[in-house]
Amino acid sequence: MCVEGLIGDFFRLIIKNWYFSLPAALFLMFAARYVEHIAFAVIGFVIGINFVFPLLSNIEFLKSYLTNENVKVVVLVATGVLTAVVLYVLYRYLVFLAALVTVTFVAYYVINFLVSSFNLQSVQYMNWITFGLSVFIGLLAGLTAYRKEKEFARILSVVVGAAIFSVLVLFYLSGLFGVEFKPESLFANKMMIFFYVSLFLLFLFLSAWFTFRKRSYQKTSS
Repeated sequence: MCVEGLIGDFFRLIIKNWYFSLPAALFLMFAARYVEHIAFAVIGFVIGINFVFPLLSNIEFLKSYLTNENVKVVVLVATGVLTAVVLYVLYRYLVFLAALVTVTFVAYYVINFLVSSFNLQSVQYMNWITFGLSVFIGLLAGLTAYRKEKEFARILSVVVGAAIFSVLVLFYLSGLFGVEFKPESLFANKMMIFFYVSLFLLFLFLSAWFTFRKRSYQKTSS
């Protein structure tokens, strides 16, 4: 599966499980400065319900149990909690990997958007160039995060929170104005990409300002 399809499917599951995704996004955006390690657990919970659970639900012997809606909700929450616990326990060991994966995805998304905007798709090996540059940026971020894990936890928190919250807001606004929004085909719609990026940058700025402003003030006062 291509990166765009994977991100689109992830966005679709975030919208489907909005009652979990919304509070998680708000926590990641505005509460990470208080409990950096918990931010990883919250990210783990979001990954658990939106990525790990769909994989488990495709296992043949589990399908019959998951036809019961109550059992499905219990398994969904349990999967999210277990994934959260794993990420919390392995926090220090996953900092590098989390930075690598997250920044690579974001870099790929931004570079791909720029390539599409400037009509550079026809350049030879552009897909490989985009992928290679994204991984390189991700590696730099991973090495930096490994050395400064506390700061990275906060940065990752506001980035992931803003990304999730932007999807939910875009979905709500699309319904409000009667525009069809399909997360799985988001990358095929340049207008939707523009609005999503705009919302993401807005919420990223607000959450980053809230998260880091007090810390800067305290350093100035001391």
